[in-house]
Amino acid sequence: MKVYIDQGVDQKKIKALAKKYNFEIVQNDTEQQFRKINKVNKAFTLDSSTLDGPDVIADDKINDLKRVVGGGERRSDNGHIYSAYLNQCNYFITENPRDFINHDKKEALEKILYPLKIRRLDDFVKEVSNVEDQQMLVKIIDKNDFLNIIVYYPTKEDTDWIGLKDRVSEYFQGIYQHHITVKNVAEYLLKKVGKKNPLERNIFELYNNFSIEQFKVEPIETCPTPEDNSSQLFLRGGNKKSIAYAMKLLNNELNFENIVSMHLLYFTRSDNNNLAGLPTTKGKIVLKKLKSPKERHER
Repeated sequence: MKVYIDQGVDQKKIKALAKKYNFEIVQNDTEQQFRKINKVNKAFTLDSSTLDGPDVIADDKINDLKRVVGGGERRSDNGHIYSAYLNQCNYFITENPRDFINHDKKEALEKILYPLKIRRLDDFVKEVSNVEDQQMLVKIIDKNDFLNIIVYYPTKEDTDWIGLKDRVSEYFQGIYQHHITVKNVAEYLLKKVGKKNPLERNIFELYNNFSIEQFKVEPIETCPTPEDNSSQLFLRGGNKKSIAYAMKLLNNELNFENIVSMHLLYFTRSDNNNLAGLPTTKGKIVLKKLKSPKERHER
């Protein structure tokens, strides 16, 4: 998780939180430079940026931002929050409610700069504490990671999912079912001809009526994969709409927008059962790593 801090935020408190919950604190060099805090790029401006420098070209959102925060003397305020957005930060922490929070500004800015969240430090403390208690964090997923998310494996009772994954496995010449990605299923469905099962019809309905708002209203759920040292994610919730989104991307019908997932840090009993094709029941957190697919197959 990456957290951008505005001027006036209690550095001692935020650094203690970062150490406890293992997140990164960042800021740009627009105003005061904080010690031992990573610097990030800011929006390119003619009066302060160099042509060969690291600053990032702004998009149209900067104009929407100015209409909420204001221009002129508010330029440095715009620079801070827009830098948080450009650098894909999860949170923008501020003790300046007048410019960023009051009079519905927080809601307006979060809509413009989605998925950036704007919080005062005390509110952030409560939120990150609750997330940690649940062993879950908010994760921003880019295009490559999204297309390579492994589709969650179905239970034995879920025959439509089993049938779909069997056909995808055959289409890709025997790809192991626990390795089938969102991209694999999307490629197969886009080229599929003939009769579709109810699950496939549902995915095509989501594809034909797709809206990115589906991911904003209800984020997908992910967790780590069983393999050691793998950066891939496992899809726990939101399979169908994720496949529909991937179909749109592969068909070049949409430009990718980063999406948010609620990311569980560990496998649960439900995840273990699901991988084994057994009925899923919610249970306590299981910290032990699962065996690799090869080991499970040979068992």
